[in-house]
Amino acid sequence: MRAFIAVDIPDDIKERLLDAAAVLPSNGIVPVKPEALHITLHFLGELDAKGIASAKEALQCLETKPFGVSFAGVSYFDSNFIKVVFAKVSRGAETLSAAYASLSDELSGRGLVLESRAYTPHATIARVKYVADRDALIGAMSRLGGTEFGSFEVRSVALKESVLSRLGPVYSTLDELQL
Repeated sequence: MRAFIAVDIPDDIKERLLDAAAVLPSNGIVPVKPEALHITLHFLGELDAKGIASAKEALQCLETKPFGVSFAGVSYFDSNFIKVVFAKVSRGAETLSAAYASLSDELSGRGLVLESRAYTPHATIARVKYVADRDALIGAMSRLGGTEFGSFEVRSVALKESVLSRLGPVYSTLDELQL
């Protein structure tokens, strides 16, 4: 089973994020579906039943209180090959990073193999299949640079299952920790 740990985003903020994705050039760029918008803490990949049980245990060990998150501006990871466009976390990034580090320790301590890349708190708003006009894409992202997308209080963190389909991923909650 394909799994990840994430923070869900309220619907009103999802709407604003998708409005931003709609400003991006449409040729080769696919906005994320509203039900797929979230902040990933850990992508776990394919797990068997034992791995899911370990991930649930690790999630329940996370010790953090409710905290605020805000989104402002958009960006991308690799200027040579843009694969995703994301909304930047402008407030709450330190707390998300601390939760990520704590979960890393708990997950790896239970034998789960984790990705080795650096963690950047964000919400992916669009996937880039190909860039037909790089200048248009960079320009659209630049115009969204100062856009405030809203704030919310994180009150839970969830272990999610991701089922891939022809229409895109379908997520369901396997376990949830109330903060």
